[in-house]
Amino acid sequence: MKKVVVVMTFWLCSCVSNVQKSNEGIVNSLLLESKINSAQVINTLYHFPKGADLHNHASGAEYIEHALIFSMENGYNYNIDRKAIFNPKNHSEIPVNEVDQNKCSYAYEGIRCAISVSELINRKNELNLYLNLVSNRGVGHTQDLPIDHFFNVFDYIKVPNRGVEYISNIIYRNYDQNIRYLELMTAVVDSNITEKVYSLLPRENFNAENYEQSYSYISGYLDSEEFKILINRAMDEQENRLNRLLLSKYDISISGDYPDVIVKYIPQLYRIQDPYYTFLDSAINMKASMVDKRIVATNMVHRESAITSQLYFDKQMEILDFFWRKYEHPNIALHAGELTLQESPVEPMRSRISQSIYTGKASRIGHGVSIGWERDMDNLLKYMRTHGIAVEICLSSNESVLGVDTKDHPLSLYLNANVPITLATDDEGVFRSNLTMEYVKAVQEHGLTYYQIKEISKNGLEYSFLTGESIYEKGGEIKRKYQPYKSGDLPSRYELGEKAYLQIRHERDLAQFEESVMISVKSR
Repeated sequence: MKKVVVVMTFWLCSCVSNVQKSNEGIVNSLLLESKINSAQVINTLYHFPKGADLHNHASGAEYIEHALIFSMENGYNYNIDRKAIFNPKNHSEIPVNEVDQNKCSYAYEGIRCAISVSELINRKNELNLYLNLVSNRGVGHTQDLPIDHFFNVFDYIKVPNRGVEYISNIIYRNYDQNIRYLELMTAVVDSNITEKVYSLLPRENFNAENYEQSYSYISGYLDSEEFKILINRAMDEQENRLNRLLLSKYDISISGDYPDVIVKYIPQLYRIQDPYYTFLDSAINMKASMVDKRIVATNMVHRESAITSQLYFDKQMEILDFFWRKYEHPNIALHAGELTLQESPVEPMRSRISQSIYTGKASRIGHGVSIGWERDMDNLLKYMRTHGIAVEICLSSNESVLGVDTKDHPLSLYLNANVPITLATDDEGVFRSNLTMEYVKAVQEHGLTYYQIKEISKNGLEYSFLTGESIYEKGGEIKRKYQPYKSGDLPSRYELGEKAYLQIRHERDLAQFEESVMISVKSR
C-alpha cells in the first residue's frame, strides 16, 4: 500500500506540474500577443505576483499628491519663494529669513511669502511649478539636466510631521499590486542616538588610518544595553503605529502570524560625506541592523558621480569592510555603477562595481549600469553568479536620470551571464511609476518572456534579506519538505521562517494568477 501511495503522489505531482506548465504557456502567449497593447499588458501585470521590491527609497516613493492632501487637511502653508511646505504652528520649521521679509510684499496669517496649501492647490500655475520641481514630470521644463533635476527634488519634497502616514500609502500601493515584501531605504535611528555617538568621537579624535582606535571611543555605547533598548523600542513603536494605521485605512496587516505584507528597513549612508561621517554613520546603522531584525542591511546613497563621491570612495569601502568584519558580516547592499560617461570620467567606472563587492562587501548592488566599463567584467560577472550577488535593476530610474534605455541598458547582459536580477522602483513617486510599470518595461521594451519575469519575481524573495532558509533547491525546484504547503493549510511565518513563508505564498499566488489568466483567455 505504501508503494502505491508513493506512486500516486508522484503521478499527482506530475499532473499538477503539467497543468502549471500549460498555464505558464498561456500567460506567455497572452503577453506576446498583447505587447503592443499597453493597456492589456498593464492590466495583466498589475495582478501578476511580483514578490518584492528590494530597492525602494521611502522619501521618493510617495506621490506628492498625497502629501499635498495631507498638508491641506492639516492647515499647512506654502512658501512661494522657497517652494517649501511647512507647518505654521511650528515656528522652527517656517522657511523665512530676512531676504524673504524684504522680498515679499504679501503674507498669509502674518507669515511673509506664504500662502495656504489650500490656495496653492487652486493656483494652477504655481501648483504645476511645484509638481514639476518634485517629480520626474518636470524634466524638460527646467534648465536642469535630468540627473540634476532628480537630486534637486529632495530639496523640495519634504513635508513635516507625517509620521508613518506616507509609509502606509507606500505599503498599500505595493500590496494592491500583489507585492508581499518591501525593503524600504529610510532613516531608522533617532537623531538623539546619532548626536550621542557623534559627541563620543569628536572629529579631532578620528583617525582615518586607525579605525580600531577611532572605534574605541564609541564601542562602549554601541555595545550597551541602552543602545539596543532604544533601537528596539523605536522600531516597536513605529511598527505598532503603522500597523494600526494600515488596519484602519486599508484592512491589511504587517504584523502577526500571517501578515499581508512584510516590511523591513535599510538605513542609508551618504557617499558625498567625508570619511568621518561615513565612519560614525556606518558604526551606528550597521550595529542597529545587528540588534533589531526589522533593520536588515545598510546601504550607501546619493550621487555616485559627485566629485566628493569619487574623492571618498576608497575610504568609504575600507570603512564598510572594517565594520563588516567587526560586526561579523552584517548585510550590505550598495548603489554601484549608477554612472555613464555623460556624468563620470571612465576611470571610476573601471572598478566601481567590483570594489563595491570585493571591498565594500555588498551582497546586492543597485543599478549596475556601468558594468561594461569594468576592468575585468567577465570574471566579475562570474563572481556575481557564483556568489549570488543580485542586481537591483531600476529601468525607469536609469532612463530618466542617466538617459540609459533599451539598447544601452545591461539588463540582457546580466541575464545572459546568469547573474540574478530583481526589478525595482528606486523612487516610484518621483518617477511617476510603480513596480507594475517596471515589469511592463521589461516585457515591452526589453522583450522578456513570462518565464523570465516569473523567475525575476522569485528572485525578489530569494535574494532578499529575509531570515530563514529558502524553499528552493539550487536548480530552482521546491524542496520536498515544502511541497505539501503549496496547497492546504499554511504554517505561520514564525513556524516556517519568514523567507519560506513568503516564498510559499508567492508560489500559491503565481498558481492562482496563472489559473485566472487561463480561465479569462478560454472564456473569450
